[in-house]
Amino acid sequence: MAGVKPVRQTQHHGLSKTLLLRHENNIRDLTVTLKSFTNPFAVETDDLYNLVTRSVAPEQVKYDLCNQSVVGSKLFKSFVAEQIQMTAINLWSPMKKQKLATWKSTTKKVKITTGDKVVELREDRSLFTHLLIVCKSKPEVNQT
Repeated sequence: MAGVKPVRQTQHHGLSKTLLLRHENNIRDLTVTLKSFTNPFAVETDDLYNLVTRSVAPEQVKYDLCNQSVVGSKLFKSFVAEQIQMTAINLWSPMKKQKLATWKSTTKKVKITTGDKVVELREDRSLFTHLLIVCKSKPEVNQT
């Protein structure tokens, strides 16, 4: 077609030298990045850490996260006792929502006014973590 003969490849296109070299460099960079992280299990502590942001959870969040199955079991037993066995409360009546503190509840709310609109944002530490990883893995980004 148009005077060009198709070239017959004898090996898979993923086995080219440039692609293999790029994969090796990526693996090396990933290994260096992972080794630079600290091991969260190396230190013996009673604090609850977020593995991604390395922040310590407040006591209320720690208590709620560690005891969520106990709280759920109590709520289930009270539901069965009050709404199924005794029929003191209608079975179809809504249950009160249990508001347990989680990692998401630790973020700060920030209100920003843009013109005539007020925008409410939640502080997101994971964005900073992602930016830090990008800066460490790509030195050309950190040159400014």
